[in-house]
Amino acid sequence: MAAAARREPAQLHWTPFSVLW
Repeated sequence: MAAAARREPAQLHWTPFSVLW
């Protein structure tokens, strides 16, 4: 999660990634 949030906007990628991870 942290790695993904760093690369792309946390706000936009936090929700979708949170569900997947």
